[in-house]
Amino acid sequence: MKIFLAEKTFTACGGLRTVDDAMAVTIAGHACLLLAGRGDAACFPGVESVLVYPDSFYSRVRNWDAAAGVEFVHTEARVGEASPMGSVVLSWREVLQASALAGNGRNVVVHEFAHHLRPVGAVLLAELDSGFRRLCAAPDADPVLDSYGAENKDEFWAVSVEAFFDDAVRLREAHPAWYRALAVFFEQDTAAQEIFFRDSVRS
Repeated sequence: MKIFLAEKTFTACGGLRTVDDAMAVTIAGHACLLLAGRGDAACFPGVESVLVYPDSFYSRVRNWDAAAGVEFVHTEARVGEASPMGSVVLSWREVLQASALAGNGRNVVVHEFAHHLRPVGAVLLAELDSGFRRLCAAPDADPVLDSYGAENKDEFWAVSVEAFFDDAVRLREAHPAWYRALAVFFEQDTAAQEIFFRDSVRS
């Protein structure tokens, strides 16, 4: 987290007055969950800046219709966005919601920073392909993964990483092979951590 906070620039946008230390640490904490088990991993070298809006924001979306030879451009409300140009855009309201409702499989910071991690390894990529095809076949029937993951493989990856860190036990139960591949990649057993934390709170 210290490296993250030292390397990344935080910018307040859309009427947000400032990104204070508490906000920056909250975002860094969620993002660095993805690196906690990977001691040799660089600290998101593809991310230079984090742009924070108070609420949802509008982003320009381009869609190319190859058959018609026409490009369509429209605006779309979003709560997070990962740019290949080196930035992550976040809604602060959504970040707070992820903190308050931990365990529901949704975390905008984890989702967007997952886009800046490249999945590698033959087993992981094979499971990613089969999991994506399975979700596309029945996007609304999956008990854990958000149907948004059926948009494309990049979104399937990000949605899966969200579930791995925020709904791990149910992900392991529903998709054990995919969970094991993610656990090897992130070098963490988040389901075991979730159970330990849950039992500690109860006791």
